[in-house]
Amino acid sequence: MKELTRQKKLDPKYRLTKIKSETSKGELLRPEIISEWLNFSVDKPVNLFALDLKQIHKILKKKLVLNRVKVSIEPPSQLVIWSEMREPIAFLGERKNMGLDIHGNVFPLSPFYTPKKLPKLFTGKKENFKIAKSVLEWLSEAQVLDRVQTIDVTKANASSLGEREVIIQADGAFGRLNPDFLASGLEKFFKIHPKPGAQVDLRIEGILLYDGDY
Repeated sequence: MKELTRQKKLDPKYRLTKIKSETSKGELLRPEIISEWLNFSVDKPVNLFALDLKQIHKILKKKLVLNRVKVSIEPPSQLVIWSEMREPIAFLGERKNMGLDIHGNVFPLSPFYTPKKLPKLFTGKKENFKIAKSVLEWLSEAQVLDRVQTIDVTKANASSLGEREVIIQADGAFGRLNPDFLASGLEKFFKIHPKPGAQVDLRIEGILLYDGDY
């Protein structure tokens, strides 16, 4: 068996000529990106049976855009990469070209994803990520995420209770919410369908202040 493998490693018939990228959901990782990550080059021929599949898997697992990955070969000339890319649900407003998924993972967007219409998320301190995740989860479950332009949680944990707030912009209107009862605030904000440019203050429980056209 070892002798057969050794012979295959020397056989030009098993030269790597194609990377096949597969997925079961979401976007497909482009083969040219995989090739670049693995430092493959047309002027450096690689034998399919000489590839270290465990090392390739290790390299790909470190890539922030990938959630899961599997590596295999299809002789005589094909390397197969099955991957599941993370699904961005927001842009990070303070960091260029970085996105966030529903689990709070941060990763680069370009050149890995097609252009997307996503809300911009401003978090400020790292401690605000937890509340940002809660907002994104609610918006995703309520199926209104595509109506949101910006989410600002930079003051969600302000030292002064009077300064604590979460600001959301959706359909061109602005909502000021209390971090302590986010779910009810978000529900009320979307229920009243404020007009573009309107400002809705829901920071005090049980009180709604509306400034703008009806």
